[in-house]
Amino acid sequence: MTNSMLSLYNPFGNNPQPHFIDYFDGTQEKSFWNRDAISGNCPVFSMVDCGSEGFRVQTDNVSTERAELDFNNRRPFAEDGSVFIAQMRRVSGADTQSAVGLMNTSLNQNHHIRIHDSTANTFKRMVTRDTSGSSFDSTISADTNWFTARGELFSSFAKMYINGGFENVSTVTLPTVKLQGGVFTSNLSSSIAAETRFKYFEAFNH
Repeated sequence: MTNSMLSLYNPFGNNPQPHFIDYFDGTQEKSFWNRDAISGNCPVFSMVDCGSEGFRVQTDNVSTERAELDFNNRRPFAEDGSVFIAQMRRVSGADTQSAVGLMNTSLNQNHHIRIHDSTANTFKRMVTRDTSGSSFDSTISADTNWFTARGELFSSFAKMYINGGFENVSTVTLPTVKLQGGVFTSNLSSSIAAETRFKYFEAFNH
């Protein structure tokens, strides 16, 4: 994380632009992240010891469980002018979903932009949501490989990039309130442990 405390809390009143960066290195996630067991009792939040696999968010093996890292409802990012970039991969197989983005409360509730990889979809996709949601497919297949997701919010549209390439745009159901960062995993129906790994997250206003 670089400049995050100065940027987010702005103790000197000089109004710097919020800019958050985390490489998910070290022995645990940075203290600014909040662990959120959205549903379920025993999610796992931990660094992965093998290789450069980053940070793990994993649900318990109970149907429809969800777990998330968030900013504990600190919302420094503009709904009409912000960007997130992340490296992530879905580890689990059938009936699981991995997502990253900017949100008001959660990546499965109102007012967010997310890019997700789900076994329920053929392709990685972007979702924009105010009080209803709209989905936009990329051309990149849903799989368990590492990929770089980038979402950009503007006043009247949002853009999705995968691995540096432009994929799609949304002009509908855009969030209309301030946002925080989030990384998310869920099992969709089966009683299996859903796991997502992250090794980079960046968000800033533009």
